[in-house]
Amino acid sequence: MAAVIAVTAVGSNAPTTVPPAVSAPGGSVSERGPGGASPQAVQLLTRIAAVAASTSAPQVRDDQYIYIASQVYGASKKIGADGDGAKAQYNDDGTGATHPRQAWFSVNGSRDGLLTGPLNPGFRAGEGDVNLGKNTKPSLQLPTYTYLASLPTDPDALLTAVYAQNTGVDKNLNSDQEAFQTIGDALRESLMPPQIGAALYKAAAKIPGVNVVDDAVDASGRHGVAVSQDHGNQRTEWIFDKDKLTYLGERTVLINDDSAGGKAGRILVSTAVTERAVVDKAGQKPSPGTAT
Repeated sequence: MAAVIAVTAVGSNAPTTVPPAVSAPGGSVSERGPGGASPQAVQLLTRIAAVAASTSAPQVRDDQYIYIASQVYGASKKIGADGDGAKAQYNDDGTGATHPRQAWFSVNGSRDGLLTGPLNPGFRAGEGDVNLGKNTKPSLQLPTYTYLASLPTDPDALLTAVYAQNTGVDKNLNSDQEAFQTIGDALRESLMPPQIGAALYKAAAKIPGVNVVDDAVDASGRHGVAVSQDHGNQRTEWIFDKDKLTYLGERTVLINDDSAGGKAGRILVSTAVTERAVVDKAGQKPSPGTAT
């Protein structure tokens, strides 16, 4: 499962192709530093962490829910007409519509969560609502607010916990890439306690291969600066407002042309967080002016 956040209404037909990341203004992708994140990434993540730490902690009860609203896009593929063994091709040209997604997660995982919209980017919204069930074994990939609040605020200790949660399921990722993905999972669809959010950004600054992309676009069409990491022929980017340094969304793009007909810069997955809030019941939307 994935998710996202902000307060302004966004369109559902934002462009989902961009120029190749390597040709973005200003050199696009920063150079990797020796043995770790690039100096530009360390500097940016340090600033982002300071912003996260300065936010007000929400008032949250165990019997409440974290509400996340977002726009999502995912490229889907189809097998060619030749049947088994035929080359996969994308179902659209990269300009497909985004879809709204709303999710409600129990603060401590003891109550059933609820989803309206695609289960994941790339899947069409189903009929009606989806019961997500309880979350009795939370992790950084699928956290509860209570779980996040229990994590260490020391970046080194937190990074140790991140690496310890690497699942090894995706054989295409090394341990550093999986650590970056794990933190991204935690950031994408949760309401983050301020000190934990700050610690996660500082931890990400210690991961090898983390860089900066000068210009990236989320699923609602908002431009921002991104913290990125390459894995194979793909680049995953966490996108932040260039001025406020607040989280906007995440996307994954192709680095080079691929065998399914995708061109360099094609967006594979994109999200835009449009709203985050604490509410009393699953299915309830926040009152105007109460979301972040």
